[in-house]
Amino acid sequence: MKRSIQLLYLYWLRFWARLQLGKNKDAVVVGITGSAGKGSTREALYAGIRDLKQVRMLDWGNSETGVALNILGFGKPVYGWKYWLRVGLLAPWQYLTFSPKYEVLIVEMGIDGPDWPKNMEYLLSVVQPDIGVFLNAGTVHGEMFDTLVALQGKINSEEEYEAAIRRLIAEEKGRLVLGAKIGVVNGDDSNVMAVVDRGQGELVRFGKEKESAVRLVGVMNDLQDGFTAEFEVNRTLLARHSDLPSRQVGEATTSGESYSDTERDASQMLRAVQDDGLMGDDVSRYLLRFTDQLMTEAYGYNFAAVLGVGLSLNLLAHHSDLPNRQAGEATTSGESYRDTERDASQMLRVDSSTLADWQDEVTPEQIIQGIEQHLELPPSRMSLLAGINGSMIVDASYNASEDSMRDAVAMMDNLKVQGKKIGVFGDMREIGDRTEVAHRELMEEINPPAGGGVFDELVLVGPYFGAVKQDEVWFERADEAAEYVRRVLSKGDVVLVKGSQNMIYLEYVVEQLLANEADKENLCRRGEFWEKVKGEWFG
Repeated sequence: MKRSIQLLYLYWLRFWARLQLGKNKDAVVVGITGSAGKGSTREALYAGIRDLKQVRMLDWGNSETGVALNILGFGKPVYGWKYWLRVGLLAPWQYLTFSPKYEVLIVEMGIDGPDWPKNMEYLLSVVQPDIGVFLNAGTVHGEMFDTLVALQGKINSEEEYEAAIRRLIAEEKGRLVLGAKIGVVNGDDSNVMAVVDRGQGELVRFGKEKESAVRLVGVMNDLQDGFTAEFEVNRTLLARHSDLPSRQVGEATTSGESYSDTERDASQMLRAVQDDGLMGDDVSRYLLRFTDQLMTEAYGYNFAAVLGVGLSLNLLAHHSDLPNRQAGEATTSGESYRDTERDASQMLRVDSSTLADWQDEVTPEQIIQGIEQHLELPPSRMSLLAGINGSMIVDASYNASEDSMRDAVAMMDNLKVQGKKIGVFGDMREIGDRTEVAHRELMEEINPPAGGGVFDELVLVGPYFGAVKQDEVWFERADEAAEYVRRVLSKGDVVLVKGSQNMIYLEYVVEQLLANEADKENLCRRGEFWEKVKGEWFG
């Protein structure tokens, strides 16, 4: 009964959210998904194009409720039945009175599991992006996929389990790209590519491989100069990769449907692009810099994805007829689309002025300038803050996953410091049956038995790390860890603070280490709700 009421409530919000989207039916919708980096990519994309287009960004919430509420213009929820009753009653009024105008809508789209309405399929029933951005596939929320892993048969090792989890999460998140006109995808993530290669839409690939249309050449961090990332944009590869065949004849999609024969000879496709004048030496390099911020390589990938969206906006401008559904597939309003399948080379065929027009649309230079001028990352995503005793704090306390932990450690490994490198790590939550193995593997990498680890001192927080610790300093709670770190910080030290948000709250450690009291407002999880939660947790 309770579930039925919850679903009816969700469908009510979805109904009004769909109507709201119809007010800007010609707008380009950009959906962003991935296991890590969604929020940062969303903010970077908005910063990069806000001066070039009329943009609306849904700036909070990526779930089945958050996306719909955000579309309707409601603020962040104050949890409780009174709030939900009020929102339900006000939804029609909000639709009638809230009418923002925009050319581009940016939507962060997260999933909590494979089942309706926590999955991507439900989110796509609320909003159907024209451009789908797929950043990565990690193990966050992996515990929600354990049942599906079990259905696949016997798992013989932890490596097989992790691979299965990543593959299943990629399958679910990848639905975003399979339904989009253009997919902006991480070409370095094999799980991402295994899914998106089955789609019929155009693909704009980013990553470190030379085959990427937007290539991340490298990143560098320095305590004095901040963060620098170098990119290479190759529009030749954009055209080529947009036209790659996606399936073998008759291969089934994730929904079980069979696609028509799309296999073509790659050399013929390249010749078609050459005939249109798109091949040639059209490779450019760009630098992006932040003087007051340190960032992991993952941010370089996020920025590369943003540049890929810029290229995709240009593609859509010249090919507005690209389909984002299969023939006969119903829209959210129930109407059926005509058969839009056609030869991809025709879809990409453009006149000789394309590259000139391209420069008049959204350019990499303009996007980078916008990011450098306007980007304000959400709190506690690798923020660089002044600490007590002349130290520096790298605040990454917002959240943590296996991949983001490793990225942060790699960044610290390459960072030159005058004093000690101190790592404060909190448990990684929501990774399912892999929890113990993941924490043990991470500790073996960070603090190898043979010595030569990245950090001069490690401080661990939470029961999961407590179960695998060796000789590291360990505490049950963040407030206990904060007292210890305050005693060992010296001038020139750099302390990295990173952990999951679920019952870890390492922002408390950062708060206790700050040299400037005012910087507390720049930390994550502020406000009355979180103060109450943490007050109860720390007693």
